[in-house]
Amino acid sequence: MVIGVLENKDSPATNYYVDLGPLMRLAKTRPGYEIVTLTANSGWAEYAQCDVVVFSRPNGDTMFGLMRDCKQMKCKVVVVHDDLLTNVPLTNPASAHFNREEVKKSTWECLKLADHVIVTTPVLKAEFDPHHHAVTVIPNGVDLTFTPFTKEIKRNPAERIRNIPKEHEINPQNPDALIKILWRGSMTHGADMKTIDSFWQWASGHKDTTVGFIGMPAWYVATHHPGVLSRDWRPFFFNYFEELRNTGADYGIFPLVNHPFNHAKSGNFAAELLVAGIVPYAPAGFAEFNHPGVRHYESSQKLILEFYNLLNDDADYHLTIAEGREWIERERDVNKLNLKRVEIFESLFI
Repeated sequence: MVIGVLENKDSPATNYYVDLGPLMRLAKTRPGYEIVTLTANSGWAEYAQCDVVVFSRPNGDTMFGLMRDCKQMKCKVVVVHDDLLTNVPLTNPASAHFNREEVKKSTWECLKLADHVIVTTPVLKAEFDPHHHAVTVIPNGVDLTFTPFTKEIKRNPAERIRNIPKEHEINPQNPDALIKILWRGSMTHGADMKTIDSFWQWASGHKDTTVGFIGMPAWYVATHHPGVLSRDWRPFFFNYFEELRNTGADYGIFPLVNHPFNHAKSGNFAAELLVAGIVPYAPAGFAEFNHPGVRHYESSQKLILEFYNLLNDDADYHLTIAEGREWIERERDVNKLNLKRVEIFESLFI
């Protein structure tokens, strides 16, 4: 079976998690499957060779036209959505485009052309079910071949600090003498970050902690989060996983505004951190982060209190990571999730 995938070079994370990543792994592990990368400029013959064409987040006249052409060439069409792009928060710069009524309408019109729709969370399924008869949830998975678990897990961070008190007094910025807290994301998360502003201020000013952001421009971090370290995304997506490991972070925080768009999001952040041997924190009440290995907080002030305690001890540090990794192997292994994709693809020709 030849499966064509429209590569979205503007969103490497979507490629990795939602379409090209899992499908390339499928082709490597299951005989009889071939993956072809396509673009909006690919010729008709490149599309015609495909049995199935996968479109991620399609909207607009160009995508609608390509999908219609695929149907005319007797190609099966599968649409994949990993975000609730019909309800983007106004604080997200992308809302200026996606919240336009004509864009929303084209999203639903493109959906009607699909033979099957794959979404990444149950919240998305509930939103898309009224618009299509065949919607299946396949969560974003982890390809442990490309990104294996970090073998060496750091010591309990509080214990590490206690064992080098003299070094800490001599050099307070010694990385081993500080508990390192990480966040990653783009400027689209500005409103999310503000939900725990007091925590960022406390953590970046405390003598035993340091905070680093990956993905936000340095000028933005310096303006809105003084005292926080920053670095840009690496140009090659797989370097990102290496970079997570190299940060030496102990904990990662992923704040979110209470909005339907955020409730529909996948829990990629938590899985990425657990693979790298970092304990993730997420706000309480978000279903995609309600699984082993993720710790939860209810407010910025309670998060500060939590970290005050962690500076004294975190006896469950290694257990948290171990339980999270067991959950990933059981529920988010891309090879297991690909069995669902095979069922969908083969059902299209029955």
